[in-house]
Amino acid sequence: MTKIEWVARPGTTPESWNPITGCSKLSEGCRNCYAERMALRLAGRFGYPEAPHHFDVTGHTDKLAVPFGWRTPRTVFVCSMGDLFHERIPWSDLQRIFDVMVYEKNRKHTFLLLTKRADRMQEFISSRLPELPRHCQHIWVGVSVENQQAADERIPTLLRTPAAVRFVSCEPLLGEVDLQEWLYEWRPVAWGPGPDDWACDAFENGGIHWVIASCESGPSRRPVHADAFRSLRDQCQDAGVPFFLKQIAMDNHPCRPKVVKLPELDGKVWQEWPSSPGKGRCGEGGPTRVAWQLDILGDKEKETDGQRKEKEKVEGGPPV
Repeated sequence: MTKIEWVARPGTTPESWNPITGCSKLSEGCRNCYAERMALRLAGRFGYPEAPHHFDVTGHTDKLAVPFGWRTPRTVFVCSMGDLFHERIPWSDLQRIFDVMVYEKNRKHTFLLLTKRADRMQEFISSRLPELPRHCQHIWVGVSVENQQAADERIPTLLRTPAAVRFVSCEPLLGEVDLQEWLYEWRPVAWGPGPDDWACDAFENGGIHWVIASCESGPSRRPVHADAFRSLRDQCQDAGVPFFLKQIAMDNHPCRPKVVKLPELDGKVWQEWPSSPGKGRCGEGGPTRVAWQLDILGDKEKETDGQRKEKEKVEGGPPV
């Protein structure tokens, strides 16, 4: 389970899945990283390295098979404690994680991939899984955007990434961001070399299908005016794009604004999700086997026979 509000999509159980944890700072939005603070509290436990290496990029083989044990549909935030497309993660491990997500048994879940490394995500999916929008509509891809510079750098790359649903998370929002160019324009995504090889967008309007917004949290949070959230909401309303307001700082504290989750903005709580375009069908040549070892672990951690048998039991038998 996870308490992250925008993962709590109606009709599904909110979940996080962390076969990879850890990251490194890339831009202004990383300065007060919540995941790094949480990893420090977990240092030396649950597979996290001891401090000061608690937020080093780390693979968790024991987490790889977790989705096979979920019996009811989940909405899953993948790598909520890191960045799945970090430069230290080898493509072989990315492929194994995607093999779990596209496995037929796991298509009842919706997997949300969120990254600041849009170039690496686009390169991997375009080269390894170009038919993702056609066959794997349960995998949604998104980028984090904290300011206009991040939006200008990451969103065009996101729109070149083959996916049925693409979203933008303005967390933490550090100022006003203009998304209108990408909300209004419909941009089909090429998934093959032929003239007819185009993935159909799941929505008629907008290259971005969902926008999430939130202020920064934590003891060193940076202030942002409520008008920045109003601007995003208005842009989404004008384009017909779902808008989710996770939290904002309310001016009701004598010394410091209090952060309020799922707040009212102009008399309404903004909890909107895109409609699911469907689960798709299994593509030809889909995975019939899942590898349980992550290369990033190297020789530090090897799967025991007991762990392997337990994973096979969860899945209903060994991979074939």
